[in-house]
Amino acid sequence: KPETAKNIQVGFLAINKKGEYGAYAIQQGFSYAVCNAEKQDLLIKGKSYY
Repeated sequence: KPETAKNIQVGFLAINKKGEYGAYAIQQGFSYAVCNAEKQDLLIKGKSYY
C-alpha cells in the first residue's frame, strides 16, 4: 500500500560479477559503504523513491 510505504525503509543493494554496484531505497537517507584494495572509506548515498 502506498501510504504504508511512506512509513517504512527498505533498501536494496546489488553487485555483479564485474564488481559494479548500486543501491536503491524507498526513503531518502539510505547510504552504503564500498571498500576495495585502493579505497576503504567510500560512503555513497543510495537513490530513493520518495
